[in-house]
Amino acid sequence: MKSRFTFIFIIPSLLALAACGGGSSPAPTPIISPSSGKYLYVVNSSDGTVSGFSVAPTGELASVAGSGQSALIQAPTGIAANAASGKLYVGSSTSRSLTTFSADLNTGKLSNPTPLPALFFNSPSSTNAANLTLCGSILYGFGEGFSTRPGSPTISEGWSGITYFLLPDGSIDRTRSTGFGTFSASPVVSNGFFDSSCKYLFHVDTGNNTATQMTLDLTNNSTHSYLDYATGSAPVWVSGDPNAKFIYTANSGSNDVSAFSTDLISGTLTPVVGSPFPAGLQPSSVIVVQGWLYVANAADNTVSAFTWNQSTGALTAVPGSPFAVGTRPVAFATTITDLTHSPSGMLLYVANQNSNNVSAFTIDASGALHPVVGSPFAVGNAPKGMTVLLGPQ
Repeated sequence: MKSRFTFIFIIPSLLALAACGGGSSPAPTPIISPSSGKYLYVVNSSDGTVSGFSVAPTGELASVAGSGQSALIQAPTGIAANAASGKLYVGSSTSRSLTTFSADLNTGKLSNPTPLPALFFNSPSSTNAANLTLCGSILYGFGEGFSTRPGSPTISEGWSGITYFLLPDGSIDRTRSTGFGTFSASPVVSNGFFDSSCKYLFHVDTGNNTATQMTLDLTNNSTHSYLDYATGSAPVWVSGDPNAKFIYTANSGSNDVSAFSTDLISGTLTPVVGSPFPAGLQPSSVIVVQGWLYVANAADNTVSAFTWNQSTGALTAVPGSPFAVGTRPVAFATTITDLTHSPSGMLLYVANQNSNNVSAFTIDASGALHPVVGSPFAVGNAPKGMTVLLGPQ
Protein backbone atom coordinates (compact mmCIF):
# COMPACT_ATOMS: atom_id res chain seq x y z
CA MET A 1 0.00 0.00 0.00
CA LYS A 2 1.38 3.38 -0.97
CA SER A 3 0.88 6.52 1.04
CA ARG A 4 0.95 10.08 -0.19
CA PHE A 5 2.28 13.26 1.22
CA THR A 6 1.72 16.87 0.34
CA PHE A 7 3.21 19.85 2.08
CA ILE A 8 3.32 23.57 1.66
CA PHE A 9 6.07 25.90 2.69
CA ILE A 10 6.64 29.62 2.32
CA ILE A 11 10.24 30.74 1.88
CA PRO A 12 11.20 34.38 2.17
CA SER A 13 14.73 34.35 0.74
CA LEU A 14 16.89 32.66 -1.85
CA LEU A 15 19.10 30.97 0.71
CA ALA A 16 16.09 29.35 2.28
CA LEU A 17 14.46 28.37 -1.02
CA ALA A 18 13.58 24.72 -1.31
CA ALA A 19 14.74 23.74 -4.74
CA CYS A 20 15.98 21.54 -4.25
CA GLY A 21 -7.79 -0.40 -31.78
CA GLY A 22 -4.51 -1.82 -32.75
CA GLY A 23 -5.14 -2.09 -36.54
CA SER A 24 -4.32 0.39 -39.27
CA SER A 25 -4.93 4.04 -38.43
CA PRO A 26 -6.28 6.82 -40.62
CA ALA A 27 -3.83 9.37 -41.98
CA PRO A 28 -2.71 11.60 -39.11
CA THR A 29 -4.28 15.02 -38.79
CA PRO A 30 -1.50 17.56 -38.21
CA ILE A 31 -1.25 18.87 -34.67
CA ILE A 32 1.02 21.90 -34.64
CA SER A 33 2.84 23.00 -31.51
CA PRO A 34 2.15 26.60 -30.47
CA SER A 35 5.79 27.57 -30.99
CA SER A 36 8.74 26.59 -33.10
CA GLY A 37 12.32 26.51 -31.94
CA LYS A 38 15.64 27.98 -32.92
CA TYR A 39 18.01 26.76 -30.18
CA LEU A 40 18.59 23.27 -28.83
CA TYR A 41 20.16 22.75 -25.40
CA VAL A 42 21.48 19.46 -24.04
CA VAL A 43 22.45 18.68 -20.42
CA ASN A 44 25.43 16.34 -20.06
CA SER A 45 25.30 14.43 -16.80
CA SER A 46 28.90 13.20 -16.54
CA ASP A 47 30.72 16.49 -17.07
CA GLY A 48 28.06 18.84 -15.68
CA THR A 49 27.76 20.96 -18.79
CA VAL A 50 25.12 22.40 -21.09
CA SER A 51 25.67 22.14 -24.86
CA GLY A 52 23.88 24.79 -26.92
CA PHE A 53 23.15 24.81 -30.65
CA SER A 54 21.37 26.93 -33.18
CA VAL A 55 18.96 24.91 -35.31
CA ALA A 56 19.06 25.43 -39.08
CA PRO A 57 15.89 24.98 -41.17
CA THR A 58 17.51 21.79 -42.50
CA GLY A 59 17.86 20.47 -38.94
CA GLU A 60 21.63 20.84 -38.79
CA LEU A 61 23.11 22.00 -35.49
CA ALA A 62 25.81 24.64 -34.97
CA SER A 63 27.34 25.37 -31.56
CA VAL A 64 26.45 28.70 -30.02
CA ALA A 65 28.99 30.90 -28.25
CA GLY A 66 29.80 29.58 -24.79
CA SER A 67 28.43 26.11 -25.53
CA GLY A 68 29.66 23.47 -23.11
CA GLN A 69 29.79 25.75 -20.09
CA SER A 70 29.36 24.29 -16.63
CA ALA A 71 25.84 23.97 -15.30
CA LEU A 72 27.27 24.61 -11.81
CA ILE A 73 25.54 21.51 -10.48
CA GLN A 74 26.36 17.83 -10.28
CA ALA A 75 25.00 15.31 -12.79
CA PRO A 76 22.41 17.51 -14.52
CA THR A 77 19.58 15.46 -16.04
CA GLY A 78 16.58 17.77 -16.23
CA ILE A 79 16.20 20.83 -18.45
CA ALA A 80 13.33 23.13 -19.43
CA ALA A 81 13.08 26.38 -21.40
CA ASN A 82 10.80 29.39 -20.95
CA ALA A 83 10.31 30.95 -24.38
CA ALA A 84 8.48 33.98 -23.02
CA SER A 85 11.41 35.12 -20.88
CA GLY A 86 14.41 33.37 -22.43
CA LYS A 87 15.13 31.55 -19.17
CA LEU A 88 16.65 28.08 -19.06
CA TYR A 89 16.29 25.79 -16.02
CA VAL A 90 18.65 22.89 -15.27
CA GLY A 91 18.12 20.27 -12.53
CA SER A 92 20.61 17.98 -10.79
CA SER A 93 20.01 14.27 -10.20
CA THR A 94 22.36 14.11 -7.21
CA SER A 95 22.21 17.40 -5.31
CA ARG A 96 18.53 18.04 -6.26
CA SER A 97 19.50 21.63 -6.92
CA LEU A 98 18.30 23.93 -9.67
CA THR A 99 20.29 26.39 -11.79
CA THR A 100 18.74 29.09 -13.96
CA PHE A 101 20.34 30.70 -17.03
CA SER A 102 19.43 33.65 -19.21
CA ALA A 103 19.50 32.89 -22.94
CA ASP A 104 20.16 35.55 -25.55
CA LEU A 105 17.28 34.99 -27.98
CA ASN A 106 19.35 36.46 -30.83
CA THR A 107 22.43 34.26 -30.36
CA GLY A 108 21.45 31.42 -28.04
CA LYS A 109 24.33 32.24 -25.67
CA LEU A 110 23.70 31.45 -22.00
CA SER A 111 24.65 33.79 -19.18
CA ASN A 112 23.90 34.68 -15.55
CA PRO A 113 23.90 31.16 -14.09
CA THR A 114 22.11 31.28 -10.74
CA PRO A 115 22.30 28.17 -8.52
CA LEU A 116 19.52 27.55 -6.02
CA PRO A 117 19.87 25.36 -2.89
CA ALA A 118 18.82 21.73 -2.83
CA LEU A 119 15.34 20.54 -2.04
CA PHE A 120 15.62 19.49 1.61
CA PHE A 121 13.72 16.20 1.54
CA ASN A 122 15.60 14.65 -1.39
CA SER A 123 18.84 12.67 -1.19
CA PRO A 124 21.45 11.71 -3.78
CA SER A 125 20.50 9.04 -6.28
CA SER A 126 22.28 7.33 -9.14
CA THR A 127 19.17 7.16 -11.28
CA ASN A 128 18.01 9.35 -14.14
CA ALA A 129 16.00 11.73 -12.03
CA ALA A 130 15.48 15.44 -11.40
CA ASN A 131 13.33 15.90 -14.50
CA LEU A 132 11.78 19.30 -15.16
CA THR A 133 8.55 20.20 -16.93
CA LEU A 134 7.21 23.69 -17.61
CA CYS A 135 3.45 24.24 -17.67
CA GLY A 136 2.36 27.83 -18.11
CA SER A 137 4.02 29.93 -15.43
CA ILE A 138 4.81 26.94 -13.21
CA LEU A 139 7.96 24.82 -13.32
CA TYR A 140 7.59 21.29 -11.95
CA GLY A 141 10.57 19.27 -10.77
CA PHE A 142 10.60 15.51 -10.11
CA GLY A 143 13.15 13.20 -8.57
CA GLU A 144 13.64 10.03 -6.62
CA GLY A 145 14.26 10.78 -2.99
CA PHE A 146 14.19 9.44 0.54
CA SER A 147 11.55 10.69 2.92
CA THR A 148 10.32 9.72 6.37
CA ARG A 149 6.96 7.99 6.23
CA PRO A 150 4.45 9.92 8.37
CA GLY A 151 4.05 8.32 11.79
CA SER A 152 7.07 6.09 11.38
CA PRO A 153 10.75 6.62 12.23
CA THR A 154 11.83 4.45 9.29
CA ILE A 155 13.05 5.86 6.00
CA SER A 156 11.09 4.87 2.92
CA GLU A 157 12.10 5.25 -0.68
CA GLY A 158 9.85 7.24 -2.93
CA TRP A 159 9.52 10.01 -5.46
CA SER A 160 8.86 13.62 -4.77
CA GLY A 161 8.22 16.80 -6.65
CA ILE A 162 8.16 20.53 -6.21
CA THR A 163 6.43 23.41 -7.96
CA TYR A 164 8.34 26.58 -8.66
CA PHE A 165 6.13 29.58 -9.37
CA LEU A 166 7.63 31.82 -12.05
CA LEU A 167 7.49 35.60 -12.24
CA PRO A 168 6.84 37.35 -15.59
CA ASP A 169 10.58 37.71 -16.22
CA GLY A 170 11.07 33.95 -15.81
CA SER A 171 12.76 34.17 -12.42
CA ILE A 172 11.48 32.03 -9.58
CA ASP A 173 9.08 33.54 -7.06
CA ARG A 174 11.11 33.20 -3.88
CA THR A 175 8.13 33.60 -1.58
CA ARG A 176 6.46 30.24 -2.21
CA SER A 177 6.87 26.72 -3.51
CA THR A 178 4.95 23.50 -3.03
CA GLY A 179 6.22 19.97 -2.47
CA PHE A 180 4.37 16.72 -3.04
CA GLY A 181 5.06 13.05 -3.62
CA THR A 182 4.42 9.43 -2.77
CA PHE A 183 6.24 6.56 -1.09
CA SER A 184 7.22 3.59 -3.23
CA ALA A 185 8.88 0.24 -2.63
CA SER A 186 11.48 0.76 -5.37
CA PRO A 187 13.39 3.65 -6.95
CA VAL A 188 11.29 5.81 -9.19
CA VAL A 189 12.54 7.33 -12.42
CA SER A 190 10.17 9.58 -14.32
CA ASN A 191 9.21 12.91 -15.71
CA GLY A 192 5.85 14.61 -15.48
CA PHE A 193 3.25 15.33 -18.17
CA PHE A 194 0.44 17.87 -17.82
CA ASP A 195 -2.78 18.72 -19.54
CA SER A 196 -2.97 22.10 -21.22
CA SER A 197 -4.74 23.68 -18.23
CA CYS A 198 -1.98 22.54 -15.81
CA LYS A 199 -4.71 21.04 -13.66
CA TYR A 200 -3.78 17.36 -14.06
CA LEU A 201 -0.33 15.91 -13.57
CA PHE A 202 0.61 12.47 -14.90
CA HIS A 203 3.61 10.57 -13.56
CA VAL A 204 4.80 6.95 -13.67
CA ASP A 205 5.85 4.93 -10.64
CA THR A 206 8.61 2.58 -11.72
CA GLY A 207 8.58 0.45 -8.60
CA ASN A 208 4.82 -0.06 -8.56
CA ASN A 209 4.26 -0.44 -12.34
CA THR A 210 1.64 2.28 -12.41
CA ALA A 211 0.79 5.59 -13.98
CA THR A 212 -0.39 8.14 -11.43
CA GLN A 213 -2.84 10.92 -12.12
CA MET A 214 -2.93 13.83 -9.69
CA THR A 215 -5.18 16.86 -9.49
CA LEU A 216 -3.39 20.12 -8.72
CA ASP A 217 -5.00 22.82 -6.62
CA LEU A 218 -2.79 25.79 -7.37
CA THR A 219 -4.97 28.15 -5.36
CA ASN A 220 -4.24 26.25 -2.17
CA ASN A 221 -0.82 24.93 -3.23
CA SER A 222 -1.80 21.28 -2.88
CA THR A 223 -2.28 18.02 -4.75
CA HIS A 224 -5.12 15.57 -4.25
CA SER A 225 -7.04 12.69 -5.89
CA TYR A 226 -4.03 10.46 -6.52
CA LEU A 227 -5.26 7.71 -8.86
CA ASP A 228 -3.09 4.78 -10.04
CA TYR A 229 -3.43 2.78 -13.25
CA ALA A 230 -1.56 -0.41 -14.14
CA THR A 231 1.10 -0.14 -16.86
CA GLY A 232 3.67 -2.56 -18.19
CA SER A 233 6.76 -3.43 -16.16
CA ALA A 234 9.03 -0.65 -14.87
CA PRO A 235 7.54 2.41 -16.60
CA VAL A 236 10.08 5.25 -16.76
CA TRP A 237 8.56 8.00 -18.94
CA VAL A 238 5.15 9.46 -19.72
CA SER A 239 4.00 11.68 -22.56
CA GLY A 240 0.88 12.46 -24.54
CA ASP A 241 -0.65 14.52 -27.31
CA PRO A 242 -0.80 18.32 -26.86
CA ASN A 243 -4.42 18.13 -25.71
CA ALA A 244 -3.70 15.26 -23.28
CA LYS A 245 -6.46 13.23 -24.94
CA PHE A 246 -4.16 10.19 -24.82
CA ILE A 247 -1.33 9.35 -22.40
CA TYR A 248 1.52 6.94 -23.22
CA THR A 249 4.13 5.35 -20.94
CA ALA A 250 7.49 3.82 -21.89
CA ASN A 251 7.83 0.53 -19.98
CA SER A 252 11.51 -0.36 -19.69
CA GLY A 253 10.95 -3.78 -18.10
CA SER A 254 8.36 -5.20 -20.49
CA ASN A 255 9.66 -3.52 -23.68
CA ASP A 256 6.36 -1.93 -24.60
CA VAL A 257 4.20 1.19 -24.45
CA SER A 258 1.01 1.49 -22.40
CA ALA A 259 -1.70 3.72 -23.87
CA PHE A 260 -4.57 5.40 -22.05
CA SER A 261 -7.42 7.66 -23.09
CA THR A 262 -8.02 10.61 -20.78
CA ASP A 263 -11.26 11.98 -19.46
CA LEU A 264 -10.54 15.67 -19.97
CA ILE A 265 -13.08 16.63 -17.29
CA SER A 266 -11.93 14.34 -14.46
CA GLY A 267 -8.43 13.48 -15.69
CA THR A 268 -9.04 9.76 -15.16
CA LEU A 269 -7.42 7.21 -17.48
CA THR A 270 -8.86 4.25 -19.42
CA PRO A 271 -6.60 1.68 -21.15
CA VAL A 272 -6.68 1.86 -24.95
CA VAL A 273 -7.82 -1.32 -26.72
CA GLY A 274 -4.74 -3.31 -27.74
CA SER A 275 -2.49 -1.73 -25.11
CA PRO A 276 0.35 -2.32 -24.35
CA PHE A 277 2.03 -2.04 -27.77
CA PRO A 278 5.44 -3.71 -28.40
CA ALA A 279 8.50 -1.46 -28.74
CA GLY A 280 12.24 -2.17 -28.77
CA LEU A 281 14.48 -3.21 -25.90
CA GLN A 282 14.34 -1.14 -22.72
CA PRO A 283 12.24 1.86 -23.78
CA SER A 284 13.56 4.92 -22.00
CA SER A 285 11.51 7.79 -23.37
CA VAL A 286 8.44 8.50 -25.47
CA ILE A 287 7.27 11.59 -27.35
CA VAL A 288 4.23 12.51 -29.45
CA VAL A 289 4.96 14.62 -32.53
CA GLN A 290 1.86 15.61 -34.54
CA GLY A 291 0.22 12.32 -35.58
CA TRP A 292 3.19 10.13 -34.62
CA LEU A 293 4.70 8.66 -31.50
CA TYR A 294 8.39 7.83 -31.05
CA VAL A 295 10.03 5.57 -28.47
CA ALA A 296 13.75 5.62 -27.59
CA ASN A 297 14.95 2.05 -27.00
CA ALA A 298 18.04 2.30 -24.81
CA ALA A 299 19.19 -1.32 -25.04
CA ASP A 300 19.07 -1.83 -28.82
CA ASN A 301 19.99 1.71 -29.95
CA THR A 302 16.86 2.33 -31.98
CA VAL A 303 13.81 4.55 -32.14
CA SER A 304 10.43 2.87 -32.70
CA ALA A 305 7.98 4.98 -34.71
CA PHE A 306 4.18 4.68 -34.67
CA THR A 307 1.14 6.48 -35.95
CA TRP A 308 -1.44 7.02 -33.22
CA ASN A 309 -5.09 6.78 -34.07
CA GLN A 310 -6.55 10.12 -33.03
CA SER A 311 -9.94 8.54 -32.34
CA THR A 312 -8.85 5.48 -30.34
CA GLY A 313 -5.23 6.16 -29.32
CA ALA A 314 -4.09 2.82 -30.78
CA LEU A 315 -0.56 2.58 -32.19
CA THR A 316 0.50 1.23 -35.61
CA ALA A 317 4.17 0.85 -36.59
CA VAL A 318 5.48 3.26 -39.23
CA PRO A 319 7.02 1.54 -42.29
CA GLY A 320 10.78 1.17 -41.78
CA SER A 321 10.55 1.29 -37.97
CA PRO A 322 12.66 0.92 -35.88
CA PHE A 323 15.30 3.47 -36.92
CA ALA A 324 18.97 3.31 -35.87
CA VAL A 325 20.38 6.01 -33.59
CA GLY A 326 23.46 6.35 -31.36
CA THR A 327 24.33 4.30 -28.30
CA ARG A 328 21.75 4.23 -25.50
CA PRO A 329 19.17 6.81 -26.63
CA VAL A 330 17.44 8.33 -23.60
CA ALA A 331 15.73 11.63 -24.48
CA PHE A 332 13.89 13.47 -27.26
CA ALA A 333 13.36 17.02 -28.44
CA THR A 334 11.37 18.26 -31.40
CA THR A 335 10.80 21.49 -33.25
CA ILE A 336 9.04 22.88 -36.31
CA THR A 337 10.77 23.69 -39.58
CA ASP A 338 9.33 24.40 -43.02
CA LEU A 339 7.91 22.02 -45.61
CA THR A 340 10.83 22.72 -47.93
CA HIS A 341 13.21 20.91 -45.58
CA SER A 342 10.91 18.32 -43.98
CA PRO A 343 7.77 16.86 -45.60
CA SER A 344 5.96 17.03 -42.28
CA GLY A 345 7.48 20.34 -41.21
CA MET A 346 8.99 18.65 -38.15
CA LEU A 347 12.48 17.81 -36.84
CA LEU A 348 13.31 15.19 -34.19
CA TYR A 349 16.42 15.01 -31.99
CA VAL A 350 17.57 12.03 -29.91
CA ALA A 351 20.15 12.28 -27.07
CA ASN A 352 22.46 9.25 -27.06
CA GLN A 353 23.88 8.82 -23.55
CA ASN A 354 26.77 6.45 -24.26
CA SER A 355 27.96 7.78 -27.63
CA ASN A 356 27.93 11.40 -26.39
CA ASN A 357 26.01 12.79 -29.34
CA VAL A 358 22.63 13.81 -30.67
CA SER A 359 20.98 12.16 -33.67
CA ALA A 360 18.97 14.56 -35.84
CA PHE A 361 16.17 13.63 -38.22
CA THR A 362 13.61 15.11 -40.54
CA ILE A 363 10.19 13.45 -40.38
CA ASP A 364 8.51 12.55 -43.65
CA ALA A 365 4.78 12.49 -44.34
CA SER A 366 4.51 8.87 -43.13
CA GLY A 367 6.33 9.51 -39.85
CA ALA A 368 9.54 7.82 -41.01
CA LEU A 369 12.85 9.33 -39.89
CA HIS A 370 15.62 10.55 -42.23
CA PRO A 371 19.06 11.58 -40.87
CA VAL A 372 19.99 15.24 -41.18
CA VAL A 373 23.26 15.99 -42.96
CA GLY A 374 26.08 15.90 -40.40
CA SER A 375 24.12 13.80 -37.86
CA PRO A 376 24.99 12.75 -35.22
CA PHE A 377 26.27 15.93 -33.57
CA ALA A 378 28.80 15.76 -30.71
CA VAL A 379 27.82 17.00 -27.25
CA GLY A 380 29.32 16.56 -23.77
CA ASN A 381 29.62 13.38 -21.74
CA ALA A 382 26.46 11.33 -21.10
CA PRO A 383 23.67 13.59 -22.40
CA LYS A 384 20.46 12.99 -20.44
CA GLY A 385 17.99 15.73 -21.33
CA MET A 386 17.19 18.25 -24.09
CA THR A 387 14.96 21.25 -24.67
CA VAL A 388 14.25 23.67 -27.50
CA LEU A 389 13.99 27.44 -27.03
CA LEU A 390 12.24 29.78 -29.42
CA GLY A 391 14.26 32.64 -30.84
CA PRO A 392 13.43 35.32 -33.43
CA GLN A 393 11.85 33.74 -36.50
